[in-house]
Amino acid sequence: MKNILSELKESWFSPMPAERLSILRIATGFFALWYLLTRFDMMADMAGSETSLYEPVGLAHLLSQPMFPALFTGLLASTVALNIAYIFGWKFRWTGPLFALTLLFVFSYRNSWSMVYHNYIALVLHVLVVGFVASADRISLDHRKRQKSGSETASSGWQYGWPIKLICAATVLTYFLSGAAKILSVGLDQRRCDAVTSGGGCVTQTDARRTARADVRMALSAHVAVFVHGPHHDGS
Repeated sequence: MKNILSELKESWFSPMPAERLSILRIATGFFALWYLLTRFDMMADMAGSETSLYEPVGLAHLLSQPMFPALFTGLLASTVALNIAYIFGWKFRWTGPLFALTLLFVFSYRNSWSMVYHNYIALVLHVLVVGFVASADRISLDHRKRQKSGSETASSGWQYGWPIKLICAATVLTYFLSGAAKILSVGLDQRRCDAVTSGGGCVTQTDARRTARADVRMALSAHVAVFVHGPHHDGS
């Protein structure tokens, strides 16, 4: 038992350079910013749709009714501003968690007006992890400020490694659950019409199983890449 706990500790809490987590912050931040800016007008217009189309998802359940369109547009603008602060690592102790939570709400509210889009769940999970940990200790405005004041943080440590492991695990779990859900849903409805298909026709059992197998293979491939072949945690 002690050997197992020791291996888990070594695997999950081994030291990593602070820069790796900072690079993940920047990468997830730019991807989220691209999503928000390219869909800003669409989501603002969506908030003005007929209230009969509204079915709350996730954090949107906190609302007793849809938001006023102007209020949601203001929230979108605030999310973009927090997104930029997240990328640059400015006052990250506050802007990191705030951006993660507002992004989660925006995605929940966006999915409340249409079908639930699962393809960006991984992005939200990644931002939730990165936003609540010390991912602005390098390559950030906060780091530059600490350098000027002489209060430097560690260049590497266990606190920079486990969030990356958690992100990897969340990615694997997302694809695995997506594939499992598709496999289970086939038996419930042998031929379900899906507007997402290019022809607007029905998705057959064969189509659904093929897509599900692809998701499961993606999960297994990610598992092998992350937990078998690397990355090596040598502190460099």
